[in-house]
Amino acid sequence: MSDPQAPDPAIDRSALDPAQKSLADALRITYRFIQFVVVVLFGLFILSGLETVGEGERGVKLTFGAINESDLPPGQQFHLPYPVGELVAVHTGSNEVRIDRAFYPDRSSPTAPRIRSVRSIKPGADGSMITGDGAIVHAQWSAVYRVDDAGVGTFVRNVNPSDARWLVRAAVMQGAVRVVAGLTVDDFLKRSSAEGVAGSAAAIESRVREAAQSTLDDMETGIRIERVTLDDRSPPGSVKAVFDEVSRQTSEASKEREEANGFAREQFNAVAGPASADILALIDRFEAHTDAGELDLAEEALAELDEVFINGMVETDGEPRIVSGDVTRIIADAQRYRTDVVTRAQASADRFAAKLELYRDNPSVFLAAEWGNAFSAFIENTQAEIFAVPNGSVAEILLSRDPDIAKDAESERNRAQATETLNERRDAILNRSRDTEYDN
Repeated sequence: MSDPQAPDPAIDRSALDPAQKSLADALRITYRFIQFVVVVLFGLFILSGLETVGEGERGVKLTFGAINESDLPPGQQFHLPYPVGELVAVHTGSNEVRIDRAFYPDRSSPTAPRIRSVRSIKPGADGSMITGDGAIVHAQWSAVYRVDDAGVGTFVRNVNPSDARWLVRAAVMQGAVRVVAGLTVDDFLKRSSAEGVAGSAAAIESRVREAAQSTLDDMETGIRIERVTLDDRSPPGSVKAVFDEVSRQTSEASKEREEANGFAREQFNAVAGPASADILALIDRFEAHTDAGELDLAEEALAELDEVFINGMVETDGEPRIVSGDVTRIIADAQRYRTDVVTRAQASADRFAAKLELYRDNPSVFLAAEWGNAFSAFIENTQAEIFAVPNGSVAEILLSRDPDIAKDAESERNRAQATETLNERRDAILNRSRDTEYDN
């Protein structure tokens, strides 16, 4: 007996076919849509591996955290998508780190320090440094660093980029402490600008940079410190006034010393020109040998000095230096004087020889001629006064001089003196002209 409640199979199939078809169509559309979404997501996943390395940066490709390629230039770079791969862009430009408070009183502004107003140092709050002789000093530093182009891979492997600034800061602080601990307070605080001097800023900065760079190299950071600058250095405020006074006095002494050296150089150049230093060295050597009783060596030094003066030139390390200035004028005057003396002596000797020959030939004639010449020279003298006295008579001569004769004699002397002065000036001008031509 059949169940009156059971559904008719024919009726159910015909009623369910449209529903199944609609469900199948919906499932097929949904499946196609999911496939499309998966393809799009896969494409986006692949495209996520395309990144840009900016200007001033270098890229590093990572695969499962290991470096695959490094030192990639700026531009579009493709890598395996994350988490399989990754592209790390490292900034290789210059970066600056400042150390304003670590070694400085906390109560001072880094832009306008007021060390003088700080009379005491509070441990834990105020920074300071200790020198090699146990003194307390304050300092402010700055450093410029960059990731070395050749060390980008090393930097990515060993350094978290966000920690680079603090690594450099710590390295510079450590280097500063080590360098200052090897200096005395005077060496650290003196303001010498000469290269190589222990207390010069350049020498201190160079040593700190080397120490900090050594620390970073030991850690294999790939970071290169380009410059370390000592921005400020100061003693504690309680003794700053004393140090400033010493520094001022030292600066004034150095300035006066430089002025004295400059004046000395000017005087040496005026006396002997570019060869002044070489001439001084020869004179010092001559005096040293003389004081030591080494007469032979002193004679050699003197001969070398004479040769320099005669040649007007000295050669040092293959470089000739001309002797000029007052030395050449003095030597020229001496040579002219020597020539004049020899010439006058030779002329006197020639005159004597000629007169001797005349005297031997006829003594009476020679004596008469000489007496006549002497008498003529006597009466031509403006100081001589001649009185005509009759032969055989007695004349009374008053000792007071004729005023006209005295006036004429004075005028003659003045004219002679003026002529001599003009001649001397003319000779001096000619000598200076010759010296100038010689120097040129």
